[in-house]
This record gives sequence, C-alpha cells and structure tokens, in this order.
Amino acid sequence: MDWTPVLALANRTLVTPALAAALQGKPGVPTGVHVFLTHIAARTTERNVLMKRQLVEAVQALSNGGVTPILIKGAAFLATCQPVSVNRLSTDLDLVIPADAAEISWGILQSIGYRAQAPSAARGAGLSFERDSDVGEVDIHYCLRSFENWPTYDVLEPFCIRTELAGAAILMPSASLHAAILIAHDQLQERDYWRGLIDLRHLVDLREFVAGAGSLDSATLDAFFFTGRSRRALKTQLRTLEQLLPLAPLRNLEGSAWARLQCNRRFWQIGRPQMMHLLTAATLLLDPPILTRRMRPLEERRERAQYLKRMFSAKKPNKV
Repeated sequence: MDWTPVLALANRTLVTPALAAALQGKPGVPTGVHVFLTHIAARTTERNVLMKRQLVEAVQALSNGGVTPILIKGAAFLATCQPVSVNRLSTDLDLVIPADAAEISWGILQSIGYRAQAPSAARGAGLSFERDSDVGEVDIHYCLRSFENWPTYDVLEPFCIRTELAGAAILMPSASLHAAILIAHDQLQERDYWRGLIDLRHLVDLREFVAGAGSLDSATLDAFFFTGRSRRALKTQLRTLEQLLPLAPLRNLEGSAWARLQCNRRFWQIGRPQMMHLLTAATLLLDPPILTRRMRPLEERRERAQYLKRMFSAKKPNKV
C-alpha cells in the first residue's frame, strides 16, 4: 500500500501516536514507516511527560488553595495513564472549577507563573492561562458551553469520581460523561453536526471510552443530551464511530434514521468538499441550532453571529 497519504492524514488529524501504537509489532509495516512512527511515539511520550508534570503542578496548587478541579479531555487522559499515555497527543489541559472559585483560582495560577490570555467571546465560560516555559495552556472552565444548557461544576460533579493525583484532590468524569463531553464539543461547539465533519482524534478517544466501559450509560447521556437536536447530534457521532472504528454494537441508536442520513452525508462529503457549504445550509434549515441565553443582549448577538459565521468558515486542518 501507499503509506504516504496514510501518514499525511494521520499527521493532519493528530492521530499519528495512536497509529504508531496500533501498528507496533505488526508485520508488513515498511522499515521507513516503522522508524517514523517510533520517532513520533517517542516525541509524544516526551511531550506528555512535560504536560503531566505541568498538570500535577497546577492541580496541586489548586488543591492546596481549596479548589478541587474536574479534569476533562487531555487532562483526564494524562491523569489516568501510568506513567503517561504514548498513543494520545495532548494539546492543552482542561479543568472545570466552581464559578465562585474563579478569582482564587486565577490568583493561584498567577502565583506559579501563569498569565491570563484575553477572554474569548463567551466570557462567562472560562479563561485560558499560559507560561512561556510550558508546552500547553491551562484552560479553566466554569461551565461547558459545548452542551446546550451550559452545565456548571455542580451539575457535572455527581457524574464524577473523587480521587487524587500526586496527593492533590481531583474529580474524574465517568467514562460516559467523558464521552458525552467529547461528543458535545465536536458536534455542537465545533459545529461538526451541521458541517458534516469528523474529528478523528476524538473519535479514537471515544472508542477508548466505549472499550473501557463496555457500553455508555444511557442515563448519563440522557442527562446531557435532552433535546431532540442534541440527541440527533449524539446519535450521528455514535453511528460514525460504529462505521469507522467498530466495537460491539452500540446501544442508544434506536430511531436514528436522521443520524444514519447525517452519517452517510459525512462520508459522501469527504470526497466532495465543495459540497460542504451547501449541505451545511440545508442542515441549518432542517435542524437549526438554539444558542442558550447566558449573556447580556449585545454579547448574545455577537456570540450568535460568530457561531453562525463559523458554520461556513474553512474547516480546521485536523477535521475530515
């Protein structure tokens, strides 16, 4: 086979470390490809060691200040893998904290050298912090605007497990909550549901959650995907997972004719990228998004305009 387009796609979608782990020890991999993948795996391990050291420092400082963060996405992967994950590339550290702990958390992070970046359009959702010495940012969230109801720390906490990381108190999402967070991030916040795009790295992550848990808990998914629109987005992503990275047959797919249509649209669109905007417009007309009113009227209009404008922007390089 021609490995050049395979490696190019893996690099662009940030799944090269996962590909390296999947092909380790497998016959038929050319020497040059094996050397390249081994090098990427080693560099990924090196990066993740630095990211985990950064994570431990941050959560220890927050814990000592009385703040127990919920670790999500890359932060959760780094915390659960011993010593570190070699098949998952982490780009930043996402932590959820109570909104009333925002100011004390800012002070704690600034005391260990972080500086706050300019807030995003959704100012009430969180704030990012960075240091020149680090390989990734620390993103503090007060709520998750990827879900339609913007759940806060208090809403997420019952679906988490209280544990420790290097002596620091943390909360870890259940496998089903973590899967829900990734699905909502891609489908609703990143607009993949309407745009017909796939984030392969997160799909690989989702497969790990399903494989580890055996199945996803319906009660957890129902608690966060409770509108018809969000449930259609959920089923579209689960059906895409079942098509691309099949495990045991997934539940939660009953009555998913629309999800099947959306999934087929995704695969058809991959070879016809010029059709993306037309199909996005059609999906917007048939199933328009509803943005939660969480801001003053002027800020809400700006957020809505930005959200809809990005529906028709160029797709990110890591999407297919």
